[in-house]
Amino acid sequence: EYLATNQGVVGSNPAWRTKVFPNAPSASGISFFVLYLFFTRVAMVLFVQGASHAGKSCLAAALARRCGAAVFSLDLLKMGLLRSKSPLFSDLTPEEDASIEARLWPIVREVARTALENDQSVVFEGVHMPFEGPAELDAAFPGKVARIAIVFTDAYIRENIDRIACLENAVEKRLVAAEIGCVDDCLAEHRTVRQKAERCGWSLLEIESHEAWTRKVLRLEGFSPLLLDGLSARLFRPSEDEAAPSVC
Repeated sequence: EYLATNQGVVGSNPAWRTKVFPNAPSASGISFFVLYLFFTRVAMVLFVQGASHAGKSCLAAALARRCGAAVFSLDLLKMGLLRSKSPLFSDLTPEEDASIEARLWPIVREVARTALENDQSVVFEGVHMPFEGPAELDAAFPGKVARIAIVFTDAYIRENIDRIACLENAVEKRLVAAEIGCVDDCLAEHRTVRQKAERCGWSLLEIESHEAWTRKVLRLEGFSPLLLDGLSARLFRPSEDEAAPSVC
């Protein structure tokens, strides 16, 4: 009935526009709607790296909630390829991080390239991406690729190792617990992430307290408006007054 009434022209029905794009300026006819979509699409991709339990999935979820960007989990892709017995991954186990990264990254890179070519905003999160990897995309799509690494200060790790461990299931329920290790292991992992990120030009999201983690990861305080606009492409605008989810 809807197609018959509107001759198959999506966008000409005000109710459809209101429900699918609730924040689009109101106007009649398809011409303004198409122009609105065209001139407000400034898509970006964001790569989020960090040590285990740093809050990568939490940050990606917060950005998706605020901006409407799609989230691409490298962990889910990894396990899907391993469990499906894909020929490229059939000889690997989930613990072989270096080999998984080497085979996974070309796939992730081309997914990101396709997203940018199609003006889609995506947040890629996970540990299986080389810090030097996104530079190629950055050169091909200037201003449309962002890279953030979450790092904890030494003092925060020493004082909050138990709290860090409890972030494991903040976004996902893991069937197999990921070992957080001792304080020294956690310190070493975050220092390695920091060194690689700084060497490759990533922005650091530094966490010095649990309060800072809540502000920066869950509430996105301090994030560049340009980045938030790029990830939302101005099509999704949940209220900034909505309470952020609480974890731990």
